[in-house]
Order: sequence, then C-alpha cells, then structure tokens
Amino acid sequence: MTQKIFFSMSVFVIVITLTLEITSNLRASSVDAYQQAEIIAEIRNKILNFYVEDVDSEKLMRGALDGMVSVLDDPYAAYLDEEDYKKIFEGTEGEFIGIGIEISIKDNFITVVSPIEGSPASKAGILAEDKILEIDGKSAEGITIDQAVDWLRGKAGTAVKLRILHSGSNSSQVIDVVRGRIELKSVKNAHIIDTNHHIGYIRLTRFNKHTYNDLKKNIKALRNQGMENLILDLRFNPGGLLTASVDVVNAFITEGNIVHTKGRIKENQQTYGAVPDKTCWKKPMIIIVNKGSASASEIVAGALQDYHRAVILGNITYGKGSVQSILPLRDEKRGLKITTAKYYTPSGRSIQKNSDGEGGIMPDVLLPLSTEEQRELIKSFSQKSSFNDKQLTKAIELMKKS
Repeated sequence: MTQKIFFSMSVFVIVITLTLEITSNLRASSVDAYQQAEIIAEIRNKILNFYVEDVDSEKLMRGALDGMVSVLDDPYAAYLDEEDYKKIFEGTEGEFIGIGIEISIKDNFITVVSPIEGSPASKAGILAEDKILEIDGKSAEGITIDQAVDWLRGKAGTAVKLRILHSGSNSSQVIDVVRGRIELKSVKNAHIIDTNHHIGYIRLTRFNKHTYNDLKKNIKALRNQGMENLILDLRFNPGGLLTASVDVVNAFITEGNIVHTKGRIKENQQTYGAVPDKTCWKKPMIIIVNKGSASASEIVAGALQDYHRAVILGNITYGKGSVQSILPLRDEKRGLKITTAKYYTPSGRSIQKNSDGEGGIMPDVLLPLSTEEQRELIKSFSQKSSFNDKQLTKAIELMKKS
C-alpha cells in the first residue's frame, strides 16, 4: 500500500514538474516575444524622434516587416500590404495587367520560371530561365520577388525596359516590353491532330479555378470527334493552384494518391488523393513538358508518370516543388506569403530542384530543345507561326506505335 502511495505521489510530482516546466517555457517564450517587440518599438520611436529628417511611420513599419521576411532563406517570402494582398489572387481569377511572366530567384537574380503564352513577355522573346539583370535601368541584383513585381507593375500600354540574360548566353540584351491585359485561359488549343490515328491534342497553359472544367469540356468535345489517344502539352505552363493540378490528375486516374506536401508542422503534411470519376479518360496519353513547365505542371506530370498512366516527353522540368501559403493577418486585409512545405510525387520523389540541380521531372523520353528552338516554339504558340516542333512530332510518332 505504501509502495502504491509512493508510486502515485512520484507520478504526481513528475506531472507537476513537467507542467511547471512547460508553463515556464511558455512564459519564457512569451517574455522573449514581448522583449523583442519592445526593442522594435523603442528603435521605431527613436528614429521618429531623433533622426535628422522626418520619416514616414508607415514606410518605417514596412521596412521593418520587409527586413524580418528577408532573413528567411525563401525567395517567395513577402509581407503583403492591402494592395499586394488583393493582387495576389488575381492570377487565379482569369486575367490581370502586366508583362506576363512567372518569376523566381536564382543566383541572386530575378529568374523567369515561364512566360505566359500570348503575353507581352512571350511575344518579346523572353524564355524560361532568362535572368532579369535590370528593370528600367535599375539593377535587379539582390532584389526580392515582391520588389520585382512592384517594378514590373504598371498601366496597360506603358513600357518597361528589361536587360535580359538568356540561359546559356554570355551577353545580355535590352528588351522593351509593353504591359497589357493578360487573359489566363487554361486551354489555348484543342483539336484532332491526326485523324487517321484518332490522336487528340490539348495545350494546357495555366492551372486556375477554371482549368478542370475547361479540360473536361475539351476532352468531351474531342471524344465526340473520335479521339482515341491524347497528347497533353504542358510546355511553358508555370503552374497555378494546387487544387487545380489535383483535379487535372483526377481526370486521368480514379484511385491512389496524387501528391504529398511535407512541412514542419502537422497542418502542412497532407496527402491529396483521387476520387472516382465516371468521365475519367483511360486511354493512351503522352504529356509534353519543358523547362518552362513548373509547379502544378510538375505535379501532374510526376503523378501520371509514377502510375505509368502517361509517357512524359521533352526537357526536364523547372523544379519548383515548394508550397507557398498566404497567411492573413488579423485585419484580413494584409498577409504574409511564405514557403510552408514541399511537393512530393506519389512515389515520394521531391519536385523541388536543389542547389546541385537535382529535381524536377525527368521525362521518359528525353528530347531537349535548344534556346533558339524554344524561342521559335513560343513564338509559334503566340503568333501562330510555323515551326518544326520535333517534340510534338515525336509524340505523334510514339502514339501511332501504341
């Protein structure tokens, strides 16, 4: 009995000790946060009261917030003011005004992930992996994505002067790009490309809230025209909504996992799976990709490759496999954009390209295009000009043999 009482008391003491320790740690953390906030407030007040010139307090606060975000090893991190917070959702709605490029940061420079098809940037000859060295004469070295967006933003019809270094080139060139209204249609081209072998072709240019319905509508139309084989073109598709990519994969498989996200906290460790779909396309398909295929495009290509559901053909993809989350602040008018997780294919492959250049989706049939061929390809997409598209020709050839 005495032993039982002693054991119970021991457990009770351990529980109390752990509780006190946890409470103490929480209090210490809270005290640290308050002390840090007090230091920030004190420095703000000293600048406002003693600096030689008047300082805008809002600008000072913005500088503090931008500085806090800048210490993260995250090229996509940004504090979003009211205007930024509103604009961040434009790309998922259907249209916006700009030059039409998806950007990242590589080697301390703004780097093009992919130009949007038909945009002013694509018409000017800007390509995936081009580095932007200057914007309107100002050096773009070391600036954030948020700053670059501010510098590139402007009214329709106005021009921005960019100094561009094309991938693989040793000399840069200045390109004038006129801002315009950019319509983000998901499907730009859908037709029967070979009537004898009943091969359909669909070019998917974006993943937004309309993508799944647009894709299904076009697949149905091509099936009614006798399509038995499908070529899905994801070249120069920079991605978009995660949910849209999951829906697109679900148009071709009816079971199994589609993509995993893994982050530091439990909420960012998720698995997205397929659901039964009676209208699922189950016949042969080939997906064409290039280094302008990023993010959601890589989720689609990676998942369908893992399930041997599609043959992937073209260049290795861009390798943007990180998840950015928009975290609203208390007023729900401002927010914080940070990377919270990474994408993994159903088999566990990381999509994110690392510093050694490993990552992205490696095609089953590797058939790269040169920089000049890529420039001619996107011109043919935007301006309907003729181009000997050897990747598409190879896809048709393989489809005929299937």
